[in-house]
Amino acid sequence: LNLGSKSRQPAVVLPTSSCGFKMFQWEVVLVLAAFGQLVHATVPDFLAPDSDDVPRHVEQSAFLDELEQIVGPGHRKVAEFNLQGITAILRTTFVALPKTERGGLSASAARYTIHRYFIQRHGWQVKGLAPLGGSWLPSKPPLGMGNHLPPRLRDLFEERFNAENYDLNGIALITASIEALIHAEAVRRLHTAYQVLAIDTQADLTAQEAID
Repeated sequence: LNLGSKSRQPAVVLPTSSCGFKMFQWEVVLVLAAFGQLVHATVPDFLAPDSDDVPRHVEQSAFLDELEQIVGPGHRKVAEFNLQGITAILRTTFVALPKTERGGLSASAARYTIHRYFIQRHGWQVKGLAPLGGSWLPSKPPLGMGNHLPPRLRDLFEERFNAENYDLNGIALITASIEALIHAEAVRRLHTAYQVLAIDTQADLTAQEAID
């Protein structure tokens, strides 16, 4: 993933008008479906225990252990810390979108869901997630990101997740991983800037020094 600089391609791309229309169509689906969920929601639904909590926790831990080997322990902690909040944000979109026969999202719907998260949460358009054409159907696995991901992370996604049926937990793990990867790149660039300017990384900077 690339956060953008003068010497490298930016990590964000502007969508085409066709893509924007497709995104608008998804938004309409979300609004209508969310209204239906509001009308039919009941208190017992919110209080019912989730029988999948234990295996889901085991799956998350196993995935995060492998992620740590790719991005390091510090950025694994970032992903793990943010995972619950990311899941809560994604849930509304996940619930509202049409499901596969197995109850998850198709590749195109999962791609849209993650893209929408980064747009709303950070204002980012992550390369590969936003389609260059009018279709959300990924042309490269996983979810269109292909070579924009480090090979080991790409292999991990392809190994761990069903490309035809993405559940909420899987989408949240992918989202948290991408966010941790961007965080890791931002930290590396910041350290590089400190080294170039011969600034001690432990030094306190004034607001003006930080801007400069």
